[in-house]
Amino acid sequence: MAGLFLGKDPNDETVAWKEWQLQAYVIQEARRIGLLIAGDMNQGKRNPGRAKATGLLAGETDLRIYLTDKQIELIELKTKTGKLSPAQHNHHGSLRARGFEPKTVYGSCPADAWYQVQRILNGRS
Repeated sequence: MAGLFLGKDPNDETVAWKEWQLQAYVIQEARRIGLLIAGDMNQGKRNPGRAKATGLLAGETDLRIYLTDKQIELIELKTKTGKLSPAQHNHHGSLRARGFEPKTVYGSCPADAWYQVQRILNGRS
């Protein structure tokens, strides 16, 4: 079993995990194995005018994983009961129109979210 994460077992599906906790765990584990990963906190409190002016896009995926040969994996994280917002549906459609395929992971716990991200990465050809 992995060590504790935020004082809890990251495999515990009975905890009411928040999306940011799933994201923090996935980023931690991705960096631990040497992946180049970046995340957004679009839901965070911010100045909307400043955020828009500096490039924040409504609906942007939570994670960008930079791979070799100019490849990038775009991943949206949700809790098991989470739903994509209208802005996310729209933005993900714009990404698809440009040849990107954002993936959505519904994690029941941080370890489950990380497992699903690994499956996405391992499924690349």
